[in-house]
Amino acid sequence: MSAPEDRRPQFVARACALIASAALIAAPWSGHVDDFDAQIYLVVARNLARDQSWFALRYLPSLFPDFREHLPFGFWPAAAAIRLAGEWAVPAVYGVFTLLAIAAAGRIAERVAGWRAGVAAIAQKKKQ
Repeated sequence: MSAPEDRRPQFVARACALIASAALIAAPWSGHVDDFDAQIYLVVARNLARDQSWFALRYLPSLFPDFREHLPFGFWPAAAAIRLAGEWAVPAVYGVFTLLAIAAAGRIAERVAGWRAGVAAIAQKKKQ
Protein backbone atom coordinates (compact mmCIF):
# COMPACT_ATOMS: atom_id res chain seq x y z
CA MET A 1 0.00 0.00 0.00
CA SER A 2 1.37 3.35 -0.97
CA ALA A 3 0.67 6.49 0.99
CA PRO A 4 -2.03 8.78 -0.43
CA GLU A 5 -0.64 11.64 -2.45
CA ASP A 6 -0.72 15.02 -0.72
CA ARG A 7 -2.67 17.24 -3.12
CA ARG A 8 -2.42 20.40 -0.99
CA PRO A 9 0.45 21.96 -2.99
CA GLN A 10 -1.52 21.48 -6.19
CA PHE A 11 -4.63 23.02 -4.65
CA VAL A 12 -2.72 25.97 -3.20
CA ALA A 13 -0.88 26.64 -6.47
CA ARG A 14 -4.11 26.48 -8.50
CA ALA A 15 -5.98 28.67 -5.99
CA CYS A 16 -3.19 31.27 -5.95
CA ALA A 17 -3.16 31.43 -9.75
CA LEU A 18 -6.95 31.83 -9.89
CA ILE A 19 -6.90 34.50 -7.17
CA ALA A 20 -4.22 36.42 -9.07
CA SER A 21 -6.30 36.13 -12.25
CA ALA A 22 -9.41 37.37 -10.44
CA ALA A 23 -7.46 40.34 -9.06
CA LEU A 24 -6.23 41.26 -12.54
CA ILE A 25 -9.74 40.95 -13.95
CA ALA A 26 -11.22 43.16 -11.22
CA ALA A 27 -8.42 45.77 -11.16
CA PRO A 28 -9.91 48.11 -13.82
CA TRP A 29 -13.31 48.20 -12.06
CA SER A 30 -12.13 50.74 -9.51
CA GLY A 31 -10.93 53.33 -11.99
CA HIS A 32 -11.81 55.05 -15.21
CA VAL A 33 -11.55 52.94 -18.35
CA ASP A 34 -11.32 54.55 -21.78
CA ASP A 35 -12.30 51.47 -23.73
CA PHE A 36 -14.49 52.70 -26.57
CA ASP A 37 -15.70 49.22 -27.53
CA ALA A 38 -16.74 48.45 -23.95
CA GLN A 39 -18.85 51.61 -23.87
CA ILE A 40 -20.52 50.73 -27.17
CA TYR A 41 -21.21 47.19 -26.02
CA LEU A 42 -22.71 48.43 -22.76
CA VAL A 43 -25.13 50.68 -24.67
CA VAL A 44 -26.06 47.77 -26.95
CA ALA A 45 -26.69 45.57 -23.89
CA ARG A 46 -28.67 48.38 -22.25
CA ASN A 47 -30.89 48.60 -25.34
CA LEU A 48 -31.37 44.82 -25.32
CA ALA A 49 -32.37 44.90 -21.66
CA ARG A 50 -34.76 47.81 -22.12
CA ASP A 51 -36.49 46.60 -25.29
CA GLN A 52 -36.19 42.85 -24.69
CA SER A 53 -35.30 42.61 -28.36
CA TRP A 54 -32.80 39.79 -27.95
CA PHE A 55 -31.80 39.66 -31.63
CA ALA A 56 -32.15 43.29 -32.80
CA LEU A 57 -28.84 44.82 -31.79
CA ARG A 58 -28.55 48.60 -32.01
CA TYR A 59 -26.44 51.38 -30.61
CA LEU A 60 -27.95 54.83 -31.24
CA PRO A 61 -30.59 55.81 -33.82
CA SER A 62 -28.05 58.00 -35.64
CA LEU A 63 -25.01 55.74 -35.12
CA PHE A 64 -25.08 51.98 -35.72
CA PRO A 65 -28.90 51.73 -35.78
CA ASP A 66 -28.41 48.12 -36.95
CA PHE A 67 -25.42 46.89 -34.98
CA ARG A 68 -23.97 43.87 -36.80
CA GLU A 69 -20.44 43.81 -35.46
CA HIS A 70 -21.11 40.82 -33.20
CA LEU A 71 -23.65 38.06 -32.74
CA PRO A 72 -26.19 38.77 -29.99
CA PHE A 73 -25.24 35.82 -27.77
CA GLY A 74 -22.33 37.65 -26.15
CA PHE A 75 -24.59 40.53 -25.17
CA TRP A 76 -27.24 38.35 -23.52
CA PRO A 77 -25.38 37.88 -20.21
CA ALA A 78 -24.91 41.65 -19.90
CA ALA A 79 -28.53 42.37 -20.77
CA ALA A 80 -29.70 39.76 -18.25
CA ALA A 81 -27.42 41.25 -15.59
CA ILE A 82 -28.83 44.73 -16.29
CA ARG A 83 -32.41 43.48 -16.02
CA LEU A 84 -31.77 41.46 -12.85
CA ALA A 85 -29.31 43.60 -10.88
CA GLY A 86 -28.46 46.78 -12.77
CA GLU A 87 -25.51 47.97 -14.83
CA TRP A 88 -23.07 47.60 -11.95
CA ALA A 89 -23.32 43.79 -12.38
CA VAL A 90 -22.12 43.69 -16.01
CA PRO A 91 -18.36 43.73 -15.26
CA ALA A 92 -18.87 41.09 -12.56
CA VAL A 93 -20.77 38.79 -14.93
CA TYR A 94 -18.13 39.09 -17.64
CA GLY A 95 -15.43 38.71 -14.99
CA VAL A 96 -16.97 35.43 -13.84
CA PHE A 97 -17.13 34.18 -17.44
CA THR A 98 -13.46 35.12 -17.94
CA LEU A 99 -12.43 33.40 -14.72
CA LEU A 100 -14.37 30.26 -15.70
CA ALA A 101 -12.60 30.22 -19.08
CA ILE A 102 -9.22 30.55 -17.33
CA ALA A 103 -10.10 27.73 -14.93
CA ALA A 104 -11.25 25.53 -17.82
CA ALA A 105 -7.97 26.14 -19.67
CA GLY A 106 -6.08 25.18 -16.54
CA ARG A 107 -8.14 22.03 -16.09
CA ILE A 108 -7.60 20.96 -19.70
CA ALA A 109 -3.85 21.56 -19.44
CA GLU A 110 -3.79 19.62 -16.17
CA ARG A 111 -5.48 16.62 -17.76
CA VAL A 112 -3.13 16.72 -20.73
CA ALA A 113 0.20 17.37 -19.02
CA GLY A 114 -0.19 17.30 -15.23
CA TRP A 115 -1.00 19.77 -12.48
CA ARG A 116 2.06 21.96 -13.06
CA ALA A 117 0.93 22.55 -16.64
CA GLY A 118 -2.54 23.39 -15.34
CA VAL A 119 -1.17 26.04 -12.99
CA ALA A 120 1.09 27.38 -15.74
CA ALA A 121 -1.90 27.65 -18.10
CA ILE A 122 -3.82 29.67 -15.51
CA ALA A 123 -0.88 31.93 -14.72
CA GLN A 124 0.18 32.37 -18.35
CA LYS A 125 0.73 36.01 -19.23
CA LYS A 126 -0.77 37.26 -22.47
CA LYS A 127 1.92 38.27 -24.92
CA GLN A 128 1.66 41.85 -26.17
